[in-house]
Amino acid sequence: KKRIREEFGSGVFKTNGVLDRKRLARMIFSDKEKKERLNAIIHPFVLRRIDEKIRRLESTGETPFVIHEAALIYEVGVDKDLDYVLVVDADEEVRIKRVMERDGVSRAEVLQRINSQMPATRKKEFADFVLVNDGDLKSLEEKVRFFYNLFVKIGETAAA
Repeated sequence: KKRIREEFGSGVFKTNGVLDRKRLARMIFSDKEKKERLNAIIHPFVLRRIDEKIRRLESTGETPFVIHEAALIYEVGVDKDLDYVLVVDADEEVRIKRVMERDGVSRAEVLQRINSQMPATRKKEFADFVLVNDGDLKSLEEKVRFFYNLFVKIGETAAA
């Protein structure tokens, strides 16, 4: 928080000290340089924390696999540290609608975010697996269950 405040000012925080994600998003998604500065602050910290958690989980031997969620997996280079990459994808219009509903933002703001990332088609080209999330929750649960079972089997095979 301190580094973000130094870089972007106290205006990106609410009066109670909580990061105003909407305000910060509007700022960074309209300015490539600001987005890169924010990424330079956040990504090293987040990646360190994830690495620590993965090492703790691996040391217990109780976890058949670890899932690392990252919207910018290729942009940041995290994919190089992973055994497999599963891209979750949906039709662009479906994604736009979901983000608008989830974040309470306009279509233009969602498009600005999408346009600042690697195109979904490119991510799918690099992925080992693609989960298409364009149906209802039941369909998604079935697909997630499939990948869960697949990754358990892969883990068991690797451990053998």
